[in-house]
Amino acid sequence: MRRTANRSHSSSIRVGVIAAICLVVPLVPARAAELAYDATLQLTFGTLPSLQTTASGVTSVAANGSFAIPAGVLALQATLTPPASANQSFAKIAFALHNDVGMFGQAATPGGPMPLRGDVHFQRVAGAGQDFTLPLTQPFAGSYASATTGVASAPHTFQLSGATSSWLAGPLTLTSVDPAGNTATRMTTGADQRTALRGGTMNLVIPVAFREYRSVQLYTQVPLVARLTLHFTPEPASGAATAAAIAALTLLGRRSSRRRRR
Repeated sequence: MRRTANRSHSSSIRVGVIAAICLVVPLVPARAAELAYDATLQLTFGTLPSLQTTASGVTSVAANGSFAIPAGVLALQATLTPPASANQSFAKIAFALHNDVGMFGQAATPGGPMPLRGDVHFQRVAGAGQDFTLPLTQPFAGSYASATTGVASAPHTFQLSGATSSWLAGPLTLTSVDPAGNTATRMTTGADQRTALRGGTMNLVIPVAFREYRSVQLYTQVPLVARLTLHFTPEPASGAATAAAIAALTLLGRRSSRRRRR
């Protein structure tokens, strides 16, 4: 009777230990993993409708959570048409861009650099002045690009200015300035919501300011905000580990049952 009790107790311990190991294994990521992702790049210029493009791919995620997005997977060609108004400056604003290599994902600083290459072309309304084009790489790398129109005595300078070279997983304050000098602010935010299995979603944001200067005085400021959303599919290994755990428990259960019959 005592032997039967000891065997039963020993089997219960083995079942408990193996079950605990099998349940913990899926929570420990491998040294590196090839994960599928879906990416969305969204641009919002002031209060105009947002523009966006999407892509899918596979990237290698390191043990510390870092990963790279290859250059050229996100591309956008689209035109905004501002609504007609008494103070309208632009008839159309045309974007043509693609991403450079993106380096993201470390736990302490999940954001990182990913310049946008290309340009934005501003078509002026009739009588408002000359059309002009601004490159995007510098603003989305923490620098600025500018163009000056008009005559030397009354220049109009247009500038895209980036405050940071990194996409951010945190809050941002965006400031607008209208021709009357009134300012308005609004908030946007990014977040790293990946799980221990490396699935989940990252939302990264980066701000750029479009400014117009008239005779070196700031006339207007409009925020241009880019948002990058990355959704990762969890590691397939986690499903395999769970299946292995179920198989192990089933096998041990059968063995314990046979011993009790003896």
